[in-house]
Amino acid sequence: MDDVHRETLFLPRVTSCIQSVMLDLMHRCLSFEKKLVSDGFLRKEIILKAPAKVVYYITENGKTSIPIISMFCHYEFELMEMDGVSD
Repeated sequence: MDDVHRETLFLPRVTSCIQSVMLDLMHRCLSFEKKLVSDGFLRKEIILKAPAKVVYYITENGKTSIPIISMFCHYEFELMEMDGVSD
């Protein structure tokens, strides 16, 4: 079997897998956004003029979490460095 034919057989499976992962990721992100809004960390504003769009703003409550999130990010980078993983 030549390389072109092999790629033609392989590509639909890879594309399907990528689509599945992307749909799952989009669902998780939307669920997470809803949770952040309901917990008061973000404020959601829907702008109806064409084209319609959704804008998220960080609330005062959300701003108080920035130092904690920053600390976790720095800690993760330290762990990655200890494991020899570069960003």
